[in-house]
Amino acid sequence: MKQIALILTLLLAAAGASAQEVFIGADFDTRFDNREHSDCNIDDSHTFFSMRLTPKAGVIWSENRLVVAVDLLQDFGDKEHKFLSKVDPQIYYQFNSKTAQAVAGIFPRSLLLARYDPFFLGSAYSFYNNRIQGLAAHYKSQTGSFIEFALDWEGMRSYQTREKFRILSGGEYKGRHWYGGYVMTLLHYAKTDNTELDEGTWTTSCSIPTSATATREPTPSMHGWATCKACSATAAPKRAGKRLKAGASPCR
Repeated sequence: MKQIALILTLLLAAAGASAQEVFIGADFDTRFDNREHSDCNIDDSHTFFSMRLTPKAGVIWSENRLVVAVDLLQDFGDKEHKFLSKVDPQIYYQFNSKTAQAVAGIFPRSLLLARYDPFFLGSAYSFYNNRIQGLAAHYKSQTGSFIEFALDWEGMRSYQTREKFRILSGGEYKGRHWYGGYVMTLLHYAKTDNTELDEGTWTTSCSIPTSATATREPTPSMHGWATCKACSATAAPKRAGKRLKAGASPCR
């Protein structure tokens, strides 16, 4: 905590000596997830009920920002910790323009665009492991299409810790007539420096689920199609067995 307070002081001093802008804020999040059940071998029966407060401060100049924050997590009903259940720092640099973003350091998972929870991580994992330690970048077009890449270094190899990192990538294409997207993860899980332990072999796995949807938008040139001038609704050439007259509204 003393180191974080020192960094905040240096940021404020540097901003006061230049034309940079200082910002101070906070994020708040809570989670309640009742997973009580019986006779299920997939997951343990328990209830998640927690809150997180993340005060933050930083310096902004042009399209750049340097941010220092602290994650204060409390599990409701936790009697094992006297103060808080978990305290973690966030320190990161962010470049953010209208079409591109690049982040490096320890930053919140909420800065990622793609949704990795339903496929790989799970909502509970993302909440209690809400920080990315590494880097991320994405490009986003004016139509909402984007492509993203992130590297999360989850474990530095030591005598007690296995080397572990995860590569994430996702993208979406939003065209006029079709939509497609993908998410990808590559997990590297190696050994520790303790050669006396039988840790088996290291592994690297990759998963890539994809999806695509095609749509056809009717145009006025299509014979028999009618468009309502009031709400822009479009009707098919036949409705209830009758063809709409030219210029007729499909909403009547």
